[in-house]
Amino acid sequence: MPYVNFKEENYKLDKQIKNRKENNKKIISQIKKYKTLLSGYSLNGEYSFKNTKKQMIGTQGVLKDEDFSSD
Repeated sequence: MPYVNFKEENYKLDKQIKNRKENNKKIISQIKKYKTLLSGYSLNGEYSFKNTKKQMIGTQGVLKDEDFSSD
């Protein structure tokens, strides 16, 4: 069973959350400054997503065994 240092993991998590909050503040300030950045996005409560209509996301069809890598 592997050893997990929870104090270190919590420190990393707190640091990442702080970075994400700062990044979100920057994004929100840019959106407020430049309203055109919102074009194509739907604001839905706590989630925002880009509208896609009749578009394929990812690859079309089924992949063959050769298309997978085992890196």
